[in-house]
Amino acid sequence: MFVHCCHCTDCGRESGTGTGLNAVIEADEIELVSGRLEETLLESHSGKGQKVYRCPKCQTAVWGIYNTMGPHVFFVRVGALENAETCVPNVQVYTRSKLPWVVLNPDIPAFEKFYSFKEQWPSKSIERLKAARERLG
Repeated sequence: MFVHCCHCTDCGRESGTGTGLNAVIEADEIELVSGRLEETLLESHSGKGQKVYRCPKCQTAVWGIYNTMGPHVFFVRVGALENAETCVPNVQVYTRSKLPWVVLNPDIPAFEKFYSFKEQWPSKSIERLKAARERLG
């Protein structure tokens, strides 16, 4: 539905790379092709927390659920997807804390903090989000 490139220090630490690249996808559109995941709880900027699902062996984060969006939407780590190259970021967020040597792509909207959902999300993505909430209640 939407892809975030997040420059917050939490995402940087979680990914071990300095940024987090997350594709927002309906929970019922995700298939774990092998193994199992382990749930952990992290703090989030909203104060409502985030559940992160990790590989139990290496602890790599595969997807997360932000309580502000509910359990019907996963924030999937783009590197965990089979076609990661198709997930070009729609926005760059928390750029105020980006690493100083990171150069932002001027073609991708950038925000010092977060962004206005209504102003940035395409109408088709908003429709998909509403439909996911209805299906998954």
